[in-house]
Amino acid sequence: MNQVRSMLNPVCSVIQSNKSMFSSVLIVIVVISHFPFDELLRTNMKATLLSNLRINGGLILKVIVAVLVLCLYLNGDVMNLVLLLWLNDSLKLF
Repeated sequence: MNQVRSMLNPVCSVIQSNKSMFSSVLIVIVVISHFPFDELLRTNMKATLLSNLRINGGLILKVIVAVLVLCLYLNGDVMNLVLLLWLNDSLKLF
């Protein structure tokens, strides 16, 4: 585990130093994901966006989410870890 920690230390320190901004971004994404765009605009915008994310950035998105989960765990940032895991589960990113 120490090798993983030392390898991810630069990324984890950036995430730790920008913890409040990361929390704000996650909260905004959660709120936007629950906003009823589909009913208001009469389009399937959310499904189209998620489909494009899965097709175009599938592997990259999986790696980014995995690194973020690991860094949040190593930093002990429970709130952001739960937000990220919940967002990942609700949007079914991978």
